Amino acid sequence: MNNSIKPQSVFEKFGIAPAILVRIVIVACCVAAIRLPGWAIDRRAAEDAALAAQWDVSALPRQLGAWSGEDKEIDERLAKRVGAVSLTDREYKNGMGRKVQVHVASFPSQQISLPHPPTGCYPAAGWKIRRNRWRQVDDDHRYRLLIVAQEDGTAAAVAYWFQLGTFAGVDRDEIRSALQQFRAKGEHAPPMVKVLMHLELENTNVDYTPDLDDLSVRIFEWVKTES
Repeated sequence: MNNSIKPQSVFEKFGIAPAILVRIVIVACCVAAIRLPGWAIDRRAAEDAALAAQWDVSALPRQLGAWSGEDKEIDERLAKRVGAVSLTDREYKNGMGRKVQVHVASFPSQQISLPHPPTGCYPAAGWKIRRNRWRQVDDDHRYRLLIVAQEDGTAAAVAYWFQLGTFAGVDRDEIRSALQQFRAKGEHAPPMVKVLMHLELENTNVDYTPDLDDLSVRIFEWVKTES
């Protein structure tokens, strides 16, 4: 957006280091929600909520293939505003030195919500979106891929998606359709899981997608199997 706040002014305003502010912004993108309207909470929805409350995304393995994860503390200001059943904030590293910030939150399916998209959160923190497209990894998994950059030349690749069991997408209508399919079959809907990944790019000429694909598929498969 044209009236984006410059990175330096944001850092000065909040009085915190740039790296910490980036983490706060991308966690906010992952968990700050706008609820979908018009869905009554019935008996099945209440049962889904009870099941969702028993599932915790912090159980996401710290070792995912070649990726080793380290938990990061979530800012208390954000934690108080999050309506998620569970939430985790982690940094994963691989043997090639790539570091990916991973933010995952789960919600009961009857409280289905869409987050404020990174297309809004990142520009508000001083990033400009250079590219915005779908990335189809395999028959089941896909994510939205953004390439963002700051005025000082810092660049990052951002991947995000919503997940209901085997379903992954970012569109409101797709999510509603997936829920309707569960209900039509008389099945309990799994928890809604939101995933956002942030990979800073030291060299924009290097192909970063294999790293995002590999880690995102491992997270997708874990959520599909365990939820």
